[in-house]
Amino acid sequence: MKTDYSGWWGWITFVVGRQPLLLIVFIVEVMTLPWEAFIIFFQCRVVAKNMYTNEMINFHRYGHFWRMMATGGLSGVDPEEGRGRVHREFRNPFDKGVKTNCLDFWLGHRENRRRVVAMSDTEKENLTERCALGDREMDQFSGDLHPHQ
Repeated sequence: MKTDYSGWWGWITFVVGRQPLLLIVFIVEVMTLPWEAFIIFFQCRVVAKNMYTNEMINFHRYGHFWRMMATGGLSGVDPEEGRGRVHREFRNPFDKGVKTNCLDFWLGHRENRRRVVAMSDTEKENLTERCALGDREMDQFSGDLHPHQ
């Protein structure tokens, strides 16, 4: 079957005329592209900062991400004169730098790999049994522990 269309526009009109569903799929893909780009950017940022998505979104709710800073003097606000102020400064205690954070995410934590290699067979079996218990034991811990450590 010989088709007679000239250039790109002729080809596009030919394909759309024969396959209208293809046009609908193309339009949907173009409309979702900005959202997909945002998700990829956001997840790369989360990995680079060594945080969970929930931590990144709700960082203002977690006290371990904040350090109290005093300005105006060594002791912060002067009670007699009212000068100076205390403000919070964001800091991520789990951040090891972009390169190390990305390597830890994609390749696993290096300390953990070294520790497992140095274990005896009995210790490895015990570790496997403890890991098999799942998250049930983790429920007993308070929010002070963080899995990034």
